[in-house]
Amino acid sequence: MREIEVKDNPVISEKSTFTKVILADAKIGRELYIIESNFSDELLMGSIEVKTGIIMANSRFNKNVSLRYGNIFKILDISSNTFSSLDLTGTIINGELRLISREQKPTQWDKEKTFILSNTQVDCLDDVPESWPINLDLEGFKYDRLSRISMREKIDITIKNHSWFKNWLSRQRNYTPQPYEQLASVLQKAGYNEKAKEIMFESRERERKGVEGWTRWIYLSLLKYLIGYGYYLLQVVYYLLGLATFGTLIFFKYVKNGNNNLLRAFCYSLDSLFPFVHFDKQHDEVKLRGFARYYFFFHSIAGFILSYFFIAGITGLTK
Repeated sequence: MREIEVKDNPVISEKSTFTKVILADAKIGRELYIIESNFSDELLMGSIEVKTGIIMANSRFNKNVSLRYGNIFKILDISSNTFSSLDLTGTIINGELRLISREQKPTQWDKEKTFILSNTQVDCLDDVPESWPINLDLEGFKYDRLSRISMREKIDITIKNHSWFKNWLSRQRNYTPQPYEQLASVLQKAGYNEKAKEIMFESRERERKGVEGWTRWIYLSLLKYLIGYGYYLLQVVYYLLGLATFGTLIFFKYVKNGNNNLLRAFCYSLDSLFPFVHFDKQHDEVKLRGFARYYFFFHSIAGFILSYFFIAGITGLTK
C-alpha cells in the first residue's frame, strides 16, 4: 500500500502471518496497531505519517522493519516484540519511544542484529537495559529526556549507572562523539552532573583507545592521566603538590645556605615549579650543584607541562 490515507484505527490483525508488507507514504489519522502477527518478510513503512501513534505488541519480525523518515505524533511502542532489525533513520516521534511498557515485556532482538536510530528525534526514551540489541547506530539520535521510571518495573532511572551507559554507547561499533555528547547533555539537564561528566570522560577514553597515530595517542594519554580529560582537574593539583613537597625536601637537604629553612625551601620549589610565578628574586642567585641541579631542571620542565595542562583544563581547551 502506498500513499493511502486512513482516518480510523487500522489493525494488522491478531495471529496473522504476512510476507512483504508495504505501508510507505501512508497517512494514518489515529493509531496503527500491529498485534500478535508474524512477518516472514520485510515490513516497509518509509515516510509514514501517524497522527497518534504506532502500537506493536507480541509480534515477530523475521526480516528488516523499515520506518525511515516517518512522522509519528505521539508514541511508538515496540515493546514485547521480537525484531530481526529495525531502521528508524530520520524519523521524528513527537512523544515517547517505548522499548518497555506497562504489563509488556522488553523488546527482544535476534542475535547480532541492529537497531538504527541515525538522525532519529524523540521527546522521551523509555527503556530498560535488556531491551536493546547488541548493535546500535546512534549517530545523530536526539532525545530530550530519559524516562525517570520504567513503566513496568517502577524503578527509578538512577539505577542506570556509568557502567550501563558505557555498555549502551559501546554498542555503536564506530566511535563518534555525538551520542556521548547527547547523553551527557540530557543527564546534565536532569541534574545528574556527575554522570554527565563520567560519560564525557568515557567518550574521550574511547577516542584514545581507537586513535590512529602515536602522537595523538600520547597527547590524549597525557590529558587522561594529568587532568582526566579536563573533567577531573584535582589530579594535576595532586601532582603539583607532590612535586612542590618533594622539591622542598631536595632543596633543604642538598642546597647549603646559611639561612636555609623549610619555608625558604618550599618557596624555591614553587618558584622552580611554576614558570609564570616569581616569589623571590634572590632565588635567581642560588647556585645548584650535583644532584640538586639535575633534579630542579626536571622539576621546572615538569612544572611547565603540568601548568600548561592545568590552565588548558580550566579554560576548557581540552574538552
